[in-house]
Amino acid sequence: MVVRLTGPLGRAALGEGLRVLVTRHEALRTTFCHTAAGPAQVVCAPADPPLTEADVRRRLQEYIRPPAELTARLFPLTEVPLRLPLARTGTEERRLRWVVHHALFDSWSMGVLLKEFLAHYRALPRGVPPSAEAAQSWSGFCTRSADAARRAGGAGRERAVEFWRGRVSGLEDLRLREPDRARRTSLFPLLLAALVAVAHADTGQPRFLLSASVATRAERGTDRLIGCLGNRLPLPCDLSGDPSVRELIDRTSRMWWSCYGQGGVDRPLSALNRFPEPGSRTGPAGITAPCGSGTWGGAE
Repeated sequence: MVVRLTGPLGRAALGEGLRVLVTRHEALRTTFCHTAAGPAQVVCAPADPPLTEADVRRRLQEYIRPPAELTARLFPLTEVPLRLPLARTGTEERRLRWVVHHALFDSWSMGVLLKEFLAHYRALPRGVPPSAEAAQSWSGFCTRSADAARRAGGAGRERAVEFWRGRVSGLEDLRLREPDRARRTSLFPLLLAALVAVAHADTGQPRFLLSASVATRAERGTDRLIGCLGNRLPLPCDLSGDPSVRELIDRTSRMWWSCYGQGGVDRPLSALNRFPEPGSRTGPAGITAPCGSGTWGGAE
């Protein structure tokens, strides 16, 4: 993500705004390591963000395209996987790039980060101190989610698995050869219906399985939390009976909202993949549909 800053640079405001963000949101100071029990998150103490600065006015055309080293250089996850190169692109213009590993946060988090950063940067020169109150804990959210799954116990998990087994039973992986808002529905089911129609036209399969990424931000406060909060939903697609376009949109919309309402129980797609259908090579895994959230935390 790139933030364009114009006018005289408020260096103190920039540094303090970044420090407040890192202090408030533990995802921005989290590293990852392997332990005897498996992968683990390590939340570090607040520290100065990894801000670097360079003058690129003499090689501006080169800078317009993201420098290869920013995107190709690997992140050692034992260090916070965040880079903040600040480039001077004009007499009173700079661009701050946020280069972040996806393990730290999702696209919704980008909107939260952008709004908070700009609010801090604009407020500090006016003598308005930003709130240093800690945001909701990312690791705490993960812990509560795991505890809720354990409290649900085997019966709750098995009910979720049985629900999804019933929805995906008999469906095959989608085998691709190559890669109307007349009805009241939201944008995602409409685009999903278009993808379903294209996949059916390409394969001739009337019933198949896709999967989609969804945000898990129903808990109060998670709309202001920076972190990677997501789940995967299996989507059973059915074009049997040669439906019209309107029928397909209606059918896909009903399927989407039905599945979305059942999707928060202990990552059901992961559970299903451990219980493949008899004779299946991979279990009920399809291709990936676009992300279902479609917004950056409400940011314009």
